[in-house]
Amino acid sequence: MKKGEKFEHPPLREVAFEINFDAKLIIEENIAKFQDQIIEDFPEYSDELAISTVLPEGLPENLKAQIGGKRHVFENKKRTKMIRVSNSKFNYIVKDYQDFENYLKEVQRYCKNFCDLNAIKKFNRIGLRYINNIAIPSKNGTYNITDYVKPVIQMDRFDQKELITFISEIRLRKVTRKLSLRTGLVAEGKWDANERVGIYALDLDCYSDSESEPSNLEKNIRDFHGLIEDEFLSSLTDKYVNIMRTGVK
Repeated sequence: MKKGEKFEHPPLREVAFEINFDAKLIIEENIAKFQDQIIEDFPEYSDELAISTVLPEGLPENLKAQIGGKRHVFENKKRTKMIRVSNSKFNYIVKDYQDFENYLKEVQRYCKNFCDLNAIKKFNRIGLRYINNIAIPSKNGTYNITDYVKPVIQMDRFDQKELITFISEIRLRKVTRKLSLRTGLVAEGKWDANERVGIYALDLDCYSDSESEPSNLEKNIRDFHGLIEDEFLSSLTDKYVNIMRTGVK
């Protein structure tokens, strides 16, 4: 396998991009202007109101605005793409991801529109997240997990016929970046059915919580994507990589 390979049958469920910045109240005043800029691509609108929260003592000022408050949600007609914004965050989420270069162009376009309109000159946090759902079939009541993925836990510590679910999270420091790996098995179907299928979640979240500027957006996203791709490919067996290529199990 090699980096940059486009697979015909990827297990990707969702890709999400996010920036956090100091709260700007002018965003509420400009939200209609932003809607006009993107309405052809995102005609569906709704809003979300977070539950009021008692803020912990000593919370930094730049984080206070991220808890609670109103979020504006713009979606395409198929509801496969979403922009969610608040006075301190911008998210771009897709469920019909095609390839990285197209996704990057979309992020740059919509994020630039939003930042230029609201004079956002600095990001406090920026991140990119890929969520994958990998189907793991069972045989004789046992999930053959290691035929498809390389779990972060020692699978031989447990009787595989007793395994129902597991969840793990690891955070790694990658020079100026951080990478979170959230993995786990979610069993579906009846416990005593040999044909049951488990879903192995492979959730990869790369981010930087150092200050950055919009001019560095592309470089940051490319760096995040490279680290995520490396970890994704190293988490899979050759057998599953072939399944992604051919669709044949």
